[in-house]
Amino acid sequence: MLILVRHGQTHSNAAKIIDTRPPGAELTEVGRTQATNLGAELAEYDLNSINCSIALRAQQTALLLSSAYAETTGKNIPVDIQLGVHEIFAGQLDGLGDPETAATYTRAFRGWLEGDPASRLPGGENYLEVLQRSRPVLEELASRDGVNVLVSHGAAIRTVARWASGVTADYAFDTYLANGRTVILDPSGRPFGEWGVVSWG
Repeated sequence: MLILVRHGQTHSNAAKIIDTRPPGAELTEVGRTQATNLGAELAEYDLNSINCSIALRAQQTALLLSSAYAETTGKNIPVDIQLGVHEIFAGQLDGLGDPETAATYTRAFRGWLEGDPASRLPGGENYLEVLQRSRPVLEELASRDGVNVLVSHGAAIRTVARWASGVTADYAFDTYLANGRTVILDPSGRPFGEWGVVSWG
């Protein structure tokens, strides 16, 4: 089983600013609490590994999650940084937070979910490029025994999980993933694109 975790709230999230280029903003106190609480929640699972993207917010979330998990279960799990699973790059819109930018981002996100290779933000990535860098990491984690955690990013998780599981574009678009929440996938030996969805958000 693979648990995809959206990092806790950051200062950019709180200010509604697009922040996709690592290292990015750090967690707010709310975000730190979200990460800690999730670590305790995940104590119901016997986790095998905890992984995260290179972004500062993902690393902070993973470390807090790991600490809370250890405090609750007594099992210490080191955090491994994985390349290729950072947020979908927003290009020239990175660092902006005006309503027009938000609308442009939402249109591009819809295109990523619908499989439109022309859908990208100015200077940013399309969904095929995101899958090219992230899919090998998810497949490697999915091949491991037990339950494995990956702390990543909202748009990246929803886009990759949509294509990993085959849920509809409408479902992935409409089902929001809040900070500190999860998408849980069950590969069960099936190929990428046919993974089961245990829960979403």
